[in-house]
Amino acid sequence: MTTVHSNTQPEVIAIDKIENGIARLLVRWNIRQVSVPDPMTGETREEWQYSERVIKWTIPQKYDTLADLQEYLEGIQNEIINWAEATEMNSTTIET
Repeated sequence: MTTVHSNTQPEVIAIDKIENGIARLLVRWNIRQVSVPDPMTGETREEWQYSERVIKWTIPQKYDTLADLQEYLEGIQNEIINWAEATEMNSTTIET
């Protein structure tokens, strides 16, 4: 499983691009803030740590606005996260 670190709090689902009714999504889960030592100063700083997977998701209809599409994706967020987690665990057999 890939663990990512970031200085900014990530979105759970971010739309990367949409082409021919298929969205490329950045899906993140197990999001938590952690304290890490700064290698330059030795002081402790806060970072975001999470699992991340890029998946493709078929959009079932045309949405008029990006806000409408984001609302749709938020409504099925658990399903999308479950798919991303499953493809991460089976990444040797499932291509996304």
